This record gives sequence, C-alpha cells and structure tokens, in this order.
Amino acid sequence: MSRPRPTVGVPRLVLLATLVLALAPAFVVSGCGGDDSEATVGPDRTGAADVRGGGGGGRGDGVDAGGAGGADAAATEDAAGIDDGGGGGGHVPEDWPPDPPDDRTGEVLVEPESVYRTAAGPGDFVEETVSIANLTSTEVLVHATTFTGGDPGFALRDPPVGVRLAPDETVEFGVQYTSDGAEEAHAEVLIEHELGAIRIPVTIAQKAAEPVEGAEPCVTIAPRSLDFGTVTRGVDPPVNRSFSVENCGEGPIRIFGFERARVLFIPTPDAFQWTHEALPLDLAPGASTTVDVEFTPGRAGLQQGAIEVRTNVSGSERVRVDLRARTEPPPISELDVHLVLRWDVSGGSDVDFHFLAEGAELFSCDDCYFASMSPDWGVAGDLIDDPFLDIDDLEGPGPENINVDELADGRYRIVVHYYSDTGSGGGGGDGFGTAANATVEVYLGGTLAATYGPTRLSSTDQTWDVATLDWPSGTLTEDGRVYDLGSRGSCGGF
Repeated sequence: MSRPRPTVGVPRLVLLATLVLALAPAFVVSGCGGDDSEATVGPDRTGAADVRGGGGGGRGDGVDAGGAGGADAAATEDAAGIDDGGGGGGHVPEDWPPDPPDDRTGEVLVEPESVYRTAAGPGDFVEETVSIANLTSTEVLVHATTFTGGDPGFALRDPPVGVRLAPDETVEFGVQYTSDGAEEAHAEVLIEHELGAIRIPVTIAQKAAEPVEGAEPCVTIAPRSLDFGTVTRGVDPPVNRSFSVENCGEGPIRIFGFERARVLFIPTPDAFQWTHEALPLDLAPGASTTVDVEFTPGRAGLQQGAIEVRTNVSGSERVRVDLRARTEPPPISELDVHLVLRWDVSGGSDVDFHFLAEGAELFSCDDCYFASMSPDWGVAGDLIDDPFLDIDDLEGPGPENINVDELADGRYRIVVHYYSDTGSGGGGGDGFGTAANATVEVYLGGTLAATYGPTRLSSTDQTWDVATLDWPSGTLTEDGRVYDLGSRGSCGGF
C-alpha cells in the first residue's frame, strides 16, 4: 500500500487533486493568477465556490500550519436560532471516538477548511459546498455533521450522518445562509467521525455596496506571487518581500484577513511570516495597504505556500498570493554532522532515513524523517541545533541527506527503514517486492568518518539499526542489527 505524500507526482495526491477539480465548479477564486503581474479582481460572474485544501501534514513536507495575521472570528457558543436543515442528530456512541487500528495511516480531511462568503441585504441566499475526504487506509464512519453554534440564518444541506467512507472516497454537503442584513454572521460546523472531529468556522460578510449604479466594487492585489529565491539555511538572514492591496473601485471596501492557506492539503510553512495593519481594515477609493512577508530558511529544499486575502468584494472574498522559496544546506565543511543514505534500486523501492536523539521513538515527531523533516531539538526555536532531511526519495536510489549545523551534546541513533519494497506507487516496482542494498556514510565536521553497508533489506518494514553517535566526542559505534519492525508510530498520521 502506498502512502499519501504532498509531493508533485504522487498518485494519491494527483487522484485527490483530480477529485477536487471534478467536484468543485472552480478550484480557485475568480481573478487569482499565478504570475507576478498586477491583477485587478472584480466580481465573479460564474458564482463558483472556492475550494481549498484542509488538514495537512502529509508525507514529504514535515511542517505544521501556523497562525499568521488575521483569523476568522470565532463562532458563538449559543446555538439558538440555528436551523440545522436536517443536519442534526446521528447517534454518537459513549466510547466515541475509539482508538484507531494500529495499521491505519493518513487522515480525514475537509475542503475548504473554513467557509468565507459575502451576502447582500435581507433575503439574500448563499451556499458553500464542503467535501469530506477519507485519505486513510481503511473505511471511516462519519457519525454526524451539525452546527455547534452560530447566528440565525444558517442551515445545512444533506449533512453526512452515519455515512461510511471507503479509502479515497469523498462526500459533499452544503453550508447555507439566508441574510438578515447583518454586517457579519458567524457559525461553526462540527464533523464527528470515528477518528476524531473537525471544526469548520463559517463567516458571512456583507458585500461592499455599489456607490453608483454600474460601478462595481473592486480590489487589486499586486504582485500575485512572491519568490524569495534561494537562501542558505543557518547562514543567510531572513529575506523580505511585500505585496499591496488597493481599492480600485468608487466606494469603500473592507479587508477582513490575511490567512495562511493550504495548497492540495499542504499547509503553508511557518518559515513564511507576515505583518499588516490592524484588522478589519477599511480602504477608501484609491487607498491601499502593504503586507510585509518574511522568509526564514528552515529545512532544505523547495518550500511553497500562499496567503489568502479576504475581502467583502463579491467574487473576490478569497484572493491568493502565492509564496515560493528554496533553501539549500550550508557546505558540508560547515556542518557538525552530514549523513548520506543510498541504495541500489532505482524505481520501486522506498527506503527511508531516520536520525534520533537518545530516548526518541522511531516515527515520533522527535525523529528526523519524512514526516518530521526538521524536528525542534536542543534550544527551542533555534534552527542551528536542529537536524533536517533535505529530500524524501520515494523510488530510489537516493541520496537522502540529514544535516545538523551544530549538534547538541548527547547520544544519537542512525536508522534505515524500508517503507515499501514496491515503491510509493508512483512508478517502478513489479508488484512482487524488491530487495535493496543500503549504504550509509557519516561525515563529521566535513570529513568522512565511517561508511556502513551495503546491507540487504529484503522487504517492506525491514529495519537496519546502523550505528550510534556520541557527541561531541564523535565516537561512532556500529550496531548492524536488521529486523522486521512489525508496527510503526506516527507523526502527523504518517
């Protein structure tokens, strides 16, 4: 069985992207572009719903979604006046949620992860379609989908109650609102499934008024993408870029937020941070505001994300600014530790590298591996003592590299794990299993200190305890044990 990873070309995510595109009338907000040119965004005449990735933490990224300027107002706790549109109910067992099976991988995700729309005066009706996707390895029961609280005027269309989703299956429902003319309305949808619960904040904002007949409200975002170039981790300082938001219409508009977006379920890394004026922000005709974005190099490799600008301009409630940066590791000579994993099969073998501090468990979030590519070791928040995996090779033959600029004193384990002997499912592999011979090189202070292997890994879950490293003495003690792991832990569900 292959595992989901947020890496371009992985079949499961390609399937998911195809599914998203098939389910949604439009995948992006009207006027959203991917270039660096100025774009004027006006009303969306198609009425298409915006669909965004929810959930996150898939294989290959190893980052968590963080907060960044602006957030949807929290839903009220008073459920009075809520019409659940038949969405209430669904018996929830007393022992819910049960412990998931040990062999379950993946997550249950929603898109969009929050609902943001605009409405006009009293009686105006809007609806947003929400999808629930089972990206786990086994069937998942959705117990109930209900409102937990909110303002009057909200309803649910076809809420899933007692629905069983097969792996990779998706179900849809609608979040509806009939306006009473309020400037803003808030609610929260609660999806309860056997692995836990998902909460979706809902915000409805009053549309920007047309000051003159035929003069539609307008907002301009420029540039629409920010490229921070290539930055050396631990050496180069943070890089700064900015974009502007301008009122290009003839009446006032309001900016509600600059949100951290997800791209195909991958959260925007915390390496991107931004600052802006206090929200909500009202812009008069011709007025503008600037958002300053800073990129701090973290793990090596390409990092991408997006900022979602939320306005009360109809059809432009969510406008995305794309973010892109590449981090490269420092020269090997400047690293305390540089570990290299290679194996002899190209296509059809997925071998993984693990580097653990003493006491850490394999596949935990303190383990440096594909789902935790740069765990926070040593001094909290200081990158200089954190390990980082620069690439997660899905098909072979590597290399996969783990680097540490300044390793804290202690004892560390070097481990190799054969995740799948038929590959990630992205090509290669004959379906009957592929043996691989793995080799590990250890560089200390830029000098090759030891080479281990080649060691034969014959099938999925074979694990090789390579060696232990004592630091700062630099003492390496070979282990060499090869065994079947039997069960795996989890960081972020993978």
